[in-house]
Amino acid sequence: MKRLEIEIRARIAEASEATPGMSYQALIEKFHTSSRVVADALGRSSGEWRAMLGEPGLPRWEYMVGQVKPILSKGKMVYEWHQEGLGNPELLEADGLFDVLNQFGGDGWELVSLVLVKRENKEPRFTGTYELAFKRRA
Repeated sequence: MKRLEIEIRARIAEASEATPGMSYQALIEKFHTSSRVVADALGRSSGEWRAMLGEPGLPRWEYMVGQVKPILSKGKMVYEWHQEGLGNPELLEADGLFDVLNQFGGDGWELVSLVLVKRENKEPRFTGTYELAFKRRA
């Protein structure tokens, strides 16, 4: 879709949001367009259309990538988290991979990618090194 097509859809969505009772026919006449374009425009919010244009003032994302692996520390299994760009690892107390992921989820991070980097054949079940990528609204 071209920029102009996205801008038209954003303006149609804005008009509909500003005047919720406006009919399809009124939107078609106001914007000199087809019913298909109006239907498409109303399928998303004006903010979503504007986000496609990359306009300022819209939600931005921050990203975090790192590697996590289980280690035995003082007779207890913990997980070592190496975040990209930071030197020292952080130790996470967790009962398994899902608990590690839930800790990040509790801070607003959404898992984007999980990749097994190195597999180890030993207990516990979650062994090896995993690369995790997260995102959250900045």
